[in-house]
Amino acid sequence: MGTSYLGFVVINFELYLILALSLNLLCGYAGLVSLCHAAFYGVGAYGTALLMLRLGLSFPFVLLGAVLLTMLLGALVALPSLRLRDDYFIVATLAFQNIVFRLLYNSDGLTRGALGLPDLPPATVAGFIFQRDTLALVGLASALTVVVCLVLARLADSPFGRLLRAVRDDPAAVSSLGHDVAALKIKAFLVGSACAAVAGGLLAARSDILHPNEFTVEQSVLILTVLILGGTGNVRGPLVGALGVTALDALLRAAGSTFANLAGELNALLLAAALIVLLRLRPQGLAGVYRFE
Repeated sequence: MGTSYLGFVVINFELYLILALSLNLLCGYAGLVSLCHAAFYGVGAYGTALLMLRLGLSFPFVLLGAVLLTMLLGALVALPSLRLRDDYFIVATLAFQNIVFRLLYNSDGLTRGALGLPDLPPATVAGFIFQRDTLALVGLASALTVVVCLVLARLADSPFGRLLRAVRDDPAAVSSLGHDVAALKIKAFLVGSACAAVAGGLLAARSDILHPNEFTVEQSVLILTVLILGGTGNVRGPLVGALGVTALDALLRAAGSTFANLAGELNALLLAAALIVLLRLRPQGLAGVYRFE
C-alpha cells in the first residue's frame, strides 16, 4: 500500500471520528437522536468547495464560512424540531436531511446537481498548497481532527456537558433548577453541526469532485451506526467505532478486487449485523456508557 492509500485511510478515520464525536454530543449527551448529520456534513463540504471555487480564498477562511453557514442551518432545524419529542424529533431531522439532499441534487446552477461538483482546487494556507494524496494534507487533516477532539472532550467534561447529560436523563429536573433546556439543546445542535461542517471541509480538501450521493440519509444512518457500535456518552466510544469501521473498510478493500468493488455493500451488511447483535447484548456499545434501549 502506497503513501497515498494510507493517507486516504487515515483521513477516512478522521472523518468518521469527527462525525461520530459531534453526533455523540447530540445523542450521547443531550439524548437527541438525529438523522440529519450527513446534511451538515454535506453543507460543510459544498460550502467549502464553492467558496474555494468562486472566491479563491485560503482554506481557513472558506472553512470558517462553511462552518458558519452550517450552524445557521443547524439553528433553523433545531428551533422548530426541539419542540418535538422522541420519534417526532427523529422524523423532523430525517425530513431536513432529505430537503438538503434534494437541494444539493437539484441545484444545477450552484452545485451542478447529479453531475457533481468537479475540479475542486486544493486547500491553501498562507500560500502553501496542500496537494491531494500528500503527507502535508494528512497533517492538516490530523491537526484539525485533534482540535475538534480536544474541543469536544473539553465540552463533555465542562458544566455544559454535565448539564446536557442531566437533560438527557431528566429534563424536568434541569428545568426546575432554572436552566433553559431548549437553549442547551440548541447549543448542542450548533456545536454538533459546526463540527460536522469541519469534516465536510476536510472531505472537500481531499476530493477532486463532490457528489450529493455522498450525503444521503444512508450516510446519516451510517454515522449513527458508527456511534452506536462504538458507544455513546463518552469520548472513547466514537473513537472505537471510527477505528472499527475504518479498519473493516480497509480490510475489505485490501482483500482483493472482488471485495474491493463490493466494499461499500459488504461494509454496510457487516455493520448492520454487528449493530443487531450489540443492541441485543450490549446496548451501550463497545466502549460507551449510554444505553440505547
